[in-house]
Amino acid sequence: GEIYVSALDGGDAISGNKARQLQQKRSFAEKFGCDYNSLNIQPPQFTMHVPKECKAFFKFATENPDAMWIMKPIVGSGGTGITLHSDIKDFDKYKECRPPKRSDDKKDRVIIQYYIQRPLLIHGKKFDIRVYMLVASAYPYIVFYHPGYLRRSIVKYNGESTEKSVFLTNTHFQSMEKKFALNDHIWG
Repeated sequence: GEIYVSALDGGDAISGNKARQLQQKRSFAEKFGCDYNSLNIQPPQFTMHVPKECKAFFKFATENPDAMWIMKPIVGSGGTGITLHSDIKDFDKYKECRPPKRSDDKKDRVIIQYYIQRPLLIHGKKFDIRVYMLVASAYPYIVFYHPGYLRRSIVKYNGESTEKSVFLTNTHFQSMEKKFALNDHIWG
């Protein structure tokens, strides 16, 4: 019969597991003697169940007391479990910065990322762009590219709001808005 591959070993580092994705980016930067957060490719982010990163978060947060933070479960989609915070005290349960035990609930494994309060907007609305590229071979150089799409919030952006439809652009939360129209939300 035919065999289909539905998952690749380590494939969650490409899609789904935010901690694995961040770990891959950090490892790559470290090969060149860099700290990933200091490269300013993305806002600083910290995997809270990794003691070194947890300690780095509390140091960074103490140095940036007016920062907003977005907390995301390491695994998930559709915006489930994502929350916005303005008070570092919201993260007191992580202050011990201890490695996880096998019995620890995976829902407590999170990434905390500095939240950009003044993002680039389109017509006053937050957006994200999804593009796809696969480097199939380095020699010969073979690359597959898909232009992807842009997802835009239906509601006007307000940096003080903690409403998910304002700070998350995913289709699940946007579709809950009364004035939702797919062609206004997804362009591409």
